[in-house]
Amino acid sequence: MANDDLQLLHNFIHDLKAPLSSAKSFIDLISASGELSNEQKHFAHRAQTNLSRMNRIIGALLEYARMEANDEPLELEICDLLEVIESVTNDLEGNASERNLTFHINVDPDAQFVQADDYLLQSVVQNLVSNAIKYNRTSGKIYVSTVDAGEYIAIAIKDTGLGIPEEAIDRIFDQFYRVETKAHQIVEGTGIGLAMVRTIVARHGGEIAVESEMDKGSTFTFTMPRANTSSPDYDREPLDGLPDEFQEEHDTREDHDSGEVLR
Repeated sequence: MANDDLQLLHNFIHDLKAPLSSAKSFIDLISASGELSNEQKHFAHRAQTNLSRMNRIIGALLEYARMEANDEPLELEICDLLEVIESVTNDLEGNASERNLTFHINVDPDAQFVQADDYLLQSVVQNLVSNAIKYNRTSGKIYVSTVDAGEYIAIAIKDTGLGIPEEAIDRIFDQFYRVETKAHQIVEGTGIGLAMVRTIVARHGGEIAVESEMDKGSTFTFTMPRANTSSPDYDREPLDGLPDEFQEEHDTREDHDSGEVLR
């Protein structure tokens, strides 16, 4: 997206925020002005729900525009993946509980520290885990794991949900693209999250990939530079065929029940 287009999008989004905030304030005043009928309460609640949805969409668009326009060097620091993953899953635990989903966290101590912008890393994990919740099946599972990949560490988020059609895999990270199946369209989304995730990962010199099977789930795997202090094996060559290797190692660790954290 060109800089002029980004600036136009940024200005447009800001122009939307004021009337939305005003509308929400008026609905709040109506709700607090006196006794409402059940029908009035129902419509006020629906209006507030849709305004909240619009605000989330605007927030996502602003974050994406900011990310695309920002070409300054990243502020890198040593980030503890276990802390990041636990922070995100704690924040989203309520959403997961509503659908009886369980988190399975398995962070390899040799693949725990990365060199990254902490805020942006949190954003990547938050987007991917949030998608794993939204597109999962009721009483499903979400696996969040890490694996040593030489100069990089790979992080995988696996769900047991809808899956992605084969024809959509190549477009899943395109801006504003959403899978067109009826089941996917029912789920609220903007088509921004995965595009932003890819941009953030690329700015860290990493890569992101997805493997998916319809009605069985998806695994998103991304890489981040290893922190210099995290392992004596820092100079090893990255693994080939990362997503397959990642899943194989993840399944092996799960079979041996080696320190998995269950939520």
